[in-house]
Amino acid sequence: VRADEEGRRAKASPRPAVHDRADALDALMSLLFRHLELHLPLGRPWPTVEAAWEELYPTFESTILQTHKCKFTQFVFFYLASLPPTTPNSQPLHRTFTSSLLTTALDPSASPNTRQYAACYLGSFLARSTAPDPSTVREATMAVVDYAERYVSALSPAPSSNRPGSPRSFRPSSPGTLRGHKAFYTLCQSVFYVLCFHGPDTLPRSDLVRVKNVAVGRLKPAKNVLSSV
Repeated sequence: VRADEEGRRAKASPRPAVHDRADALDALMSLLFRHLELHLPLGRPWPTVEAAWEELYPTFESTILQTHKCKFTQFVFFYLASLPPTTPNSQPLHRTFTSSLLTTALDPSASPNTRQYAACYLGSFLARSTAPDPSTVREATMAVVDYAERYVSALSPAPSSNRPGSPRSFRPSSPGTLRGHKAFYTLCQSVFYVLCFHGPDTLPRSDLVRVKNVAVGRLKPAKNVLSSV
């Protein structure tokens, strides 16, 4: 009787279509990983890993990076970036990937949304992937901290509450402040994300002091991160 009742419930509650799409995406990604694992060592369809990267990475920049919440396809590029170079004297792909994401995230001419997406992928790659070596993680993290320090230093002085007609206080969590500095906040969140995964030993003490100063500084990015971070 219980089995019959559960069967009726299952028929009455059809499987959401989103689950079917997720299953299809999982299957396609599994096929892609399998294809890369089988064919890249054989030099086909690309003669080297670097050649595969050069052909596929523009798709990441033009489509994946620009698509909101396209967060699972990134692991295809994480996998490619983890592979050892097959071209003599070439730079490891994990450094190429890190450099490209960092350049986009720090580019003031790029749109704020594009910079945010690049910062999120940068933080995810440095935190989740085992490919980046400790020096790469530190260099990229401190490049963001350097930017954050310069960004805050370049801000106009905070309005004084004693000045006639000025706002009573500078509110770093106000909607206007968050929108106006969203690339800054996302970049700082990426730094915090990396440190959450790798721990404080990722950086020397002097660098951790700089991170703390940014985190609790004027814009207070530590108070404006996702709850999951």
